[in-house]
Amino acid sequence: MKQRTKKIVVEAGQRLEAVRKSYDHSRQEMASRLGVSRSNLYKNEIGFYFPRLDTLVRLHDDFDISLDWLLFDIGPMHTKDKQAAIAMAKQSKGMVNESPDVIELLTAIEQDQVLRHELLAYFYKYKKNMVKNE
Repeated sequence: MKQRTKKIVVEAGQRLEAVRKSYDHSRQEMASRLGVSRSNLYKNEIGFYFPRLDTLVRLHDDFDISLDWLLFDIGPMHTKDKQAAIAMAKQSKGMVNESPDVIELLTAIEQDQVLRHELLAYFYKYKKNMVKNE
């Protein structure tokens, strides 16, 4: 497995374990709720296997787990928290008509200076090419 992919699988497993512990479930209880065996859940948590799609869907539907958070550590653990943060950001910025993705992007840019720099660099290249093509 490639290094980057392995890192994603291991970190997603760690976050899956954090979900289980936040609900104070034993591995057996969580496995039962997710419809997998206890050993498969353990293999998911230690990063040996990536959770199956139906497991991810159950985490989202039954536990309100944000898949952005679970897979990539982006945003809060629960989708309702993400929606609340987006609504609050919209209200504070006076951007009630903006899409949730735009609000989330603007919030991320404010928090991550590297992301801000990368996006601005890309935007300036884009703008320069647009002027050339006119």
